[in-house]
Amino acid sequence: FPFRYDRRHTLVLALSGQIKENMKAGLAWTYATGEALTLPQGRAPQLDTEGYPSGWNLLRDFPFFFEYNYYGSRNSSRMPDYHRLDLSVAYEKQKKRGIRTWTFGVYNAYGRRNPLYLDLGYEAQSTNGGPWIEQRYWEAFSPVPAPIPYFSYQFAF
Repeated sequence: FPFRYDRRHTLVLALSGQIKENMKAGLAWTYATGEALTLPQGRAPQLDTEGYPSGWNLLRDFPFFFEYNYYGSRNSSRMPDYHRLDLSVAYEKQKKRGIRTWTFGVYNAYGRRNPLYLDLGYEAQSTNGGPWIEQRYWEAFSPVPAPIPYFSYQFAF
């Protein structure tokens, strides 16, 4: 089975250059295929012989059922691909005792919502008064929903 942190393809393109005598610009684009993960293939009912409420007699009262996920092959699915664009501009100025550098930039410039994990959910739906059918869905959680600006100051002497 594929290793958990196996990313089949990784590509980083980086460009940097001098715009003016005291100004530099940088660009970095990162792409990687999604990590391997194991997703449930479906759910099945299971008799709960241990977890019924106290005071209930399992033989007298109806048994409790719970549902458990069943899985296919380990790491047989992949997260969505990951990509982002980072931009920066740096201004340098010579001072009496050294060089001052201000850097301004943005991580994930185009605001790609790269998911950190997938959350499994179920929703029951009925069409035209028919039987209720449970639909499985995946919701991607992304901790970085928008571009993140940054700045830094450096003084080298």
